[in-house]
Amino acid sequence: PDVIYIDGFDYGASLSVLNRFADKTTIIGARKCSQDTVELCKYCKYIIMSKEFAEWASGGKIDFDNPGSLVSVYSTLLNKFIKKEILINLGNKGTLYISNNQIKVMPPIETNVKDRTGAGDIFKGAFIYAIMQGYETEKAVTFANIAASLGVTKLGTRDAVPDISDILTYFNQKYPENVTPTAEANPTPDVNA
Repeated sequence: PDVIYIDGFDYGASLSVLNRFADKTTIIGARKCSQDTVELCKYCKYIIMSKEFAEWASGGKIDFDNPGSLVSVYSTLLNKFIKKEILINLGNKGTLYISNNQIKVMPPIETNVKDRTGAGDIFKGAFIYAIMQGYETEKAVTFANIAASLGVTKLGTRDAVPDISDILTYFNQKYPENVTPTAEANPTPDVNA
């Protein structure tokens, strides 16, 4: 595989695959609040956390009326997970991440929300795709954010996954100088482990 994605729900299997493919791009979707998940995060380059996991792992509380709380939680996590790319899914508030040593929040794009089911999974899948296309973190977060924002405009999960051409339309508005992939030119990388 080119990339290893784990969710941390099976510690033994996750640790086995991370050790077996240690030279691959490794990503964890950290939702389960447990020491096992914390340990698995140490093996992954990218950590995509739920807000609940971020609060639990940092011991802090995110208060959207107090921007300092976001910085405090994120800074604590940076100290806990050294040299890791950390993204915190804030639900309908967007994604908390770091770029150029600045902690940032990328809000979702404005869309007609019909169903939020599966938005986090769409975000993670699109983020993985963008990273595998060579995008640096901020562009990958933008790409994934657009995908998740478009996904909530439809009902259900499978049918809500947006077409790559729709994602690229918005992405090219944000990064017009970027040479973006096309589904034909860059097939989806093998993400099965």
